[in-house]
Amino acid sequence: MMNYLLQTVIHSPLFYGEGCSLYGRISRAGQMLIVLLIWILQIALSNLWFRFYRMGPLETLWRSLTYWKLQSFRRNAAGTRHLSSCLTQTPVASQTLKAANSGWLHLYA
Repeated sequence: MMNYLLQTVIHSPLFYGEGCSLYGRISRAGQMLIVLLIWILQIALSNLWFRFYRMGPLETLWRSLTYWKLQSFRRNAAGTRHLSSCLTQTPVASQTLKAANSGWLHLYA
């Protein structure tokens, strides 16, 4: 969600209105190149962000409002949380993981 909104915040003033008003002044190829460069920058910054945080700031705000409790968006001390550690907390999921490790679950993939 954060990247989507950030694209709007960056591209709107860049191409329209009181900003640079590049729309119509440069070719479509030039516009696509600018958008591509901004996407690459956003991907690089997102990868850096997610090394330290579990989710973006707006996602954290959204989740906090949903649960009516301030959510932490920092990663835990280990830095990552594997899906298998989350799934093994329930008996059904634990049985499913055991079955997957035994080899029969690949037949349904």
